[in-house]
Amino acid sequence: SHFLADLGVVFLLFDIGLHFSLREISTRRDDMIGLAPLQIILCGGAFAGIGVAFGFPWPVAALVGVSLALSSTAVVARILSDRNQPGCPMGRSATAVLVAQDIVAIFLLTFAASLGGDPNMLGMEALIVLGKAVLALALAILAGRFVVRPLFESLAATGNRETFTVVALFIVLAASAATARFDLSLTLGAFLAGMAVSDTPYRHVVQNEVKPFAGLLLGLFFMSVGMGVNLPAMATIWPAVLLTALVIVILKTVVVFAAARLNGWAIPGATQLGFLLSQGSEFTLVVVGIASISGAMPGNWAGVITAAVAVTLVAAPIWTLLGLHIAKMLAENSKTIATDAADAAEEEHVLIFGMTPEARLAADALRDNHIPYVAVEADPERFVSAASDGYTIVFGDVKDARLMETVGPTRVRAIVLG
Repeated sequence: SHFLADLGVVFLLFDIGLHFSLREISTRRDDMIGLAPLQIILCGGAFAGIGVAFGFPWPVAALVGVSLALSSTAVVARILSDRNQPGCPMGRSATAVLVAQDIVAIFLLTFAASLGGDPNMLGMEALIVLGKAVLALALAILAGRFVVRPLFESLAATGNRETFTVVALFIVLAASAATARFDLSLTLGAFLAGMAVSDTPYRHVVQNEVKPFAGLLLGLFFMSVGMGVNLPAMATIWPAVLLTALVIVILKTVVVFAAARLNGWAIPGATQLGFLLSQGSEFTLVVVGIASISGAMPGNWAGVITAAVAVTLVAAPIWTLLGLHIAKMLAENSKTIATDAADAAEEEHVLIFGMTPEARLAADALRDNHIPYVAVEADPERFVSAASDGYTIVFGDVKDARLMETVGPTRVRAIVLG
C-alpha cells in the first residue's frame, strides 16, 4: 500500500509538470519570480525559526519550515474550480505561485531523501543533488523536443487513444525510475516527464488519460497518511495539534498578504490570496513521513505536524470562504480609485466599461499581454466581486465626467464595452 501511495505523489507531480513550461515562467514571471520566492522565504524562515526554538536540528527545521511554506495544489485548484475563479487575476496568480512552490517541493523532496548522512557533508550533498537535477532538467527539455513529440505524432497517426494511456504511463514510470537510479527522487522524474510532454500539442490528451490513475493513487496516499495517525496518541496531544494548525494558517495568511502587497497587489486581492494559500501541503506529509526526518524531530512533533497539516487541508474551504467575505467587505468599503488603477491611468491604457463576464475575458487577455487597463463599474455587486478577484477597477458611472477625467481619457488606447 505504501508503494501505491508513493505512486500517487508521483502522478501528482506528473500532472503538475504537464502545466509547467518555460513559456509559463515568461508569462507569469512577476508571480513566479517575485511573489512566490518572497512568500516561500518569509514563511519558510518563520517556520524554521519556530522549529529551531523547539529543539529541531537546523537541517530538519529548514526542510520542515520550507515544506510548511508550501500550499496544497490539489485543494487550491479544486477551490478555484468550484468558484469559477481560475481565469481571474487572483486565480491565475495563485496558480503561478503554486507551480513555483511545486518546483521548490521537487528539490525539497530530493534533498530530504538524501538527508541522514554525515551532517558535515550536507552542503556538498546539496550541490551534488542540484547538479544532477539541472542535468536531468536539460535532458528532459531535449527529450521533450526530439523524442516525446515525434513519438506522440506517430501515436496520433494510429488513432488509438488507449495507446496514449499506455505510453504516458510508461513515460512517467520510466522517468521516475531513471531519476531514482541516480539517487534523485521519484517525484523529480515524474515532474520532468510531465514537463517534457507539456510542450507538445498532446498535453491535454495525456492529462485526461492519466487523470483517473492519478486520482485513485493520490487517494491511496491520503489514506496511508490517515492510517499512520495514532489516534490514541493524538487524543492526548489534540490541543497541540489544533494550536499548530492555527499557527500555520494564521502565519501563512499574514505572510502571503504581506508578500502580495509588496508586489503591488490591492488590499482586497491580497487578502483573498492570503486566505486561499494558507493551508498546509501534501508535500509536508511526505517530508515528515521520511524516517530520517521524523526520527530527528524531538518528542511527538512528527505526529503533531502531520495531524495539524491534515486539519488545515480539511478547514481550507471554510477559511477561504471567510477570506472571500473579508475581501468583498474591504472592496465594498473602498469604492474609490484604487492605487493600481490610478497608476495604470498614468500610462496609455485600455478602458473597460462594465465588468461583465465578457469584459473579464478581455481584461485577462490584456493582462496576459502586459497591456495596462482600467475598468469602470457602477454595479456594486460586480465591482466588489471584480475588486476582490484582483482586477484593476474603479467604482463609478461612466457618465460621470469628473470620474472619467481621473482615469485619463486622453491616454486611452482603446475602449471595451462590457
